[in-house]
Amino acid sequence: MAKDINIVNTIQIQRSTEDVFNYVTTPLYWPEWHPTPHGVSGATDHSLKTGEQVLEHVRFGFLTGNIRWIVRKSIYPTLWIFDGIVEGVPLLGGTRATITYTLSSKDGGTFFKRELIYKTQGLLADLFDFLFFKAHNIKQSQVAVDQLKIVMEKKSR
Repeated sequence: MAKDINIVNTIQIQRSTEDVFNYVTTPLYWPEWHPTPHGVSGATDHSLKTGEQVLEHVRFGFLTGNIRWIVRKSIYPTLWIFDGIVEGVPLLGGTRATITYTLSSKDGGTFFKRELIYKTQGLLADLFDFLFFKAHNIKQSQVAVDQLKIVMEKKSR
């Protein structure tokens, strides 16, 4: 059985915690800054509150499918935790993930921390994770926070 994989990325963004929180917790904006989603459906046009759900349409390299997310905890504007399960992706179906966004005011902007914890389901998924998926997630997570900084700092205040 696979162990939990934990990927943490941090970045300083020259925007208020409220601006960053509202942006990152609104699924409609995810494809603008994160390379994995190629669309979202369901509750997408607002900052999601505890208990709300969204379906993220994802691409992991050559594999496509969905992640069904539900917000576990939302404390405006400093903490957002959401849990997901991968659906319809060969080798990765049933993979469970939790993402935590932690935001704090720092140096006139926002210190943003993104933590992804996931666990694959089954021996083939574990092998796929070892050979490809973990490295893919590490790279995509870094690209995501780098893009978030660029997008947020370009947006008009």
